[in-house]
Amino acid sequence: MLIKVTLDTDVRRVEVDGDPPTYKHLRMTVRKLFATSPNLPERFVLKYMDDENDAISLTSDKELAEALHFLVAAKPRSFLRLSVHPAPPKATNSTTATPSSTTTTAVGTKSEAVNEGVAHEGVVCDGCNEAIKGIRYKCGMCANFDFCAACEGVVAHDQSHIFVKLRSPNNRY
Repeated sequence: MLIKVTLDTDVRRVEVDGDPPTYKHLRMTVRKLFATSPNLPERFVLKYMDDENDAISLTSDKELAEALHFLVAAKPRSFLRLSVHPAPPKATNSTTATPSSTTTTAVGTKSEAVNEGVAHEGVVCDGCNEAIKGIRYKCGMCANFDFCAACEGVVAHDQSHIFVKLRSPNNRY
């Protein structure tokens, strides 16, 4: 699949592998394309223009598949035109723990308290360089490498490494 990516006034054209390509691979491709650009934000959002001229954000494989479907239906054999935008700042949550999800297990139903406002003191995300609040993803292979929930699965890291999901800052890793 061919894409054109615009960052400010810089336009790049590249072929993306995969049939269909994944959102994660698309983000890694954009990072590589603009690796030397001082204008590439550490955290960014990819957008495309739909048939109503709305800027649609891509945040998942499902949304990427919809964009590709739109592209094929609208103009066969054309490019997916993307633009790079700074990601909005992360929302801060100063409230105390509240149960936010319920999961069903083989045994029954279990409520998990996912405390998005609790900081993992002294731990900084290696993807966005911000203090980690809420779920922390600790690399099990690297001595000191962590992702926040927003960067995990989006920012590139060695694919062979395993991450530990830490819901509470009380876990000492």
